Amino acid sequence: MNNKTATAGIYTLGCRVNQYESRAIQEKLAQHGIEARSFEEKNDIYIINTCTVTAESDRKSRQIIRRAAQRSPEAYIIAVGCMAESGAEALKNINGIDIICGNGAKLKAAEAALELLQKGVKNSCPIIFSASMLSEDTVFEPMSISGFDRTRAYVKIQDGCSGRCSYCIIPSVRGASRSRPAEDVCSEVKNLCENGCREVVLTGIETSDYDCGLIELTAKLNEIPELERIRFGSLDPSFMKPETVRQFSSIEKVMPHFHLSIQSGSDRILQLMRRRYLTQAVYASAESIRNYFSDAMITTDLIAGFPGETDADIEMTGSLIKELRLLHSHIFTYSKRSGTPAAEMKNQIPPQIKKQRAEYLESVQQEVKAEILEAHIGKEYNVLFETLKNGTLYGHSENFIEMSAKSERDLTGQIAVIKAEKTKNGILTGIIKE
Repeated sequence: MNNKTATAGIYTLGCRVNQYESRAIQEKLAQHGIEARSFEEKNDIYIINTCTVTAESDRKSRQIIRRAAQRSPEAYIIAVGCMAESGAEALKNINGIDIICGNGAKLKAAEAALELLQKGVKNSCPIIFSASMLSEDTVFEPMSISGFDRTRAYVKIQDGCSGRCSYCIIPSVRGASRSRPAEDVCSEVKNLCENGCREVVLTGIETSDYDCGLIELTAKLNEIPELERIRFGSLDPSFMKPETVRQFSSIEKVMPHFHLSIQSGSDRILQLMRRRYLTQAVYASAESIRNYFSDAMITTDLIAGFPGETDADIEMTGSLIKELRLLHSHIFTYSKRSGTPAAEMKNQIPPQIKKQRAEYLESVQQEVKAEILEAHIGKEYNVLFETLKNGTLYGHSENFIEMSAKSERDLTGQIAVIKAEKTKNGILTGIIKE
């Protein structure tokens, strides 16, 4: 390389944990003098943080890698993450790819990028770094971030999963559950707040498996003066017992919004999925949340078309959306993952029926959300503004309703009261109360 500053574009697929890890890679690159730019620009390096949770995730990961290689044949292409861990052999056959880093070696991507730049020639055969190659033990890969692109930051506190849900490939590509020391998390959040962050989402592959004491950690974070709000990534419904919810409610900065990983409204399907709860626990956790948090909102993940699912099962899931008054559901169609028990189950659902069932759940969810938003017109909310676009501020209320308001001032990173006046495109719009 000449004296020109090297540039890198990072593309992130998948979950919030991946978003956090991409930011950590970006900051590691900056330490080596490599400037982060848009993935769509011409760069010296392209890093694709892959996902393998569904077949569509695999397809898109390959597509993005090929797109980068075709756009800039001379650029260095690095794939990291879950598909890089599980599908390295398939990825290495993609023309133009230089480095493949599994989940235990994501930060290795930054060091590998620097080595490629110094060498000045592309690899004739991709170099593969996997978690198993780096260590015989599953460890929490040390990484941290100092900033985020928004006033809300995702903070990774846990990785891996020791559950064995019948449909899920993630334990195979991220290893067993392990947690990050509380003092590391607190230090990182303090640093983030000093750099403008006002809200954190404590996240992981299975956040409720954080074994250093999630309530204790939250209480410590609550003492950081600059931090305004604390939220959580996906929580197992069985974790949200009345006493747990009560303890969370006593921590001032915990927001009245929880994301429960529900997956189905049918007990029969939950048992086939090998989930750790049945619908009774789901309804009980929702009741506890609403008993202890005023005007609380609940969001979730749902799977449509699991093997053996019937019309009655999917209708139960639709009823669950209605009865729990869910604000939002991230709806997946079931995707067969090689090596999982569900992939070998009988009565696999045809793709068209899976699609129809997902669309049914989506229509139910949109109907419920519209009713929720209508019911909140005329109310006032404290909104943390995250972006300003064309004279309109956008942000979220304490209970995670997206809201907007016209403003001549840039109030991003600040909290103001909005009185909701109407709904538009799935959000509440209103006026800022002076």
